[in-house]
Amino acid sequence: MESESNQFSTEVSSFEVGGESLGAGLIVVTDKRVLFVPSVNGKDVYFFDYRSIALHAISTRDEKKFLFLQLMSDDDVASDEDDDVNENNQDLVEIFPVDETAVAPLFEHMNAMSALHPDTDTDDEGDYDEAYDPQDAGDGSVPE
Repeated sequence: MESESNQFSTEVSSFEVGGESLGAGLIVVTDKRVLFVPSVNGKDVYFFDYRSIALHAISTRDEKKFLFLQLMSDDDVASDEDDDVNENNQDLVEIFPVDETAVAPLFEHMNAMSALHPDTDTDDEGDYDEAYDPQDAGDGSVPE
């Protein structure tokens, strides 16, 4: 079994999935995945790997900074329907660190670890290179 190393961790006052708080605990960013370890004994650890993160950003609610994530659901991968967020928002995660100064380092560590785990299932990989060749541009005119 491959080892997993802790890259960053911080206490959180609230870890919310789909608008429902799973309570306070510890968020742990490892080189393999992101884990939420609840403060209350007996509650399940919540985790996801980097390839399941479609988007992560720093956001603000009621003047409190937090990390917002949108996870890819199985429906996102298997469906050609519109790109709306699923009805119950189970793919939305909001992480509220106890210390707001931890939001930026949390975001940066997630950036670094996400870069180590690129999405290998992209349909448009290489399309840009095929669609535009600078050699064909010539005088800068748009081809017909």
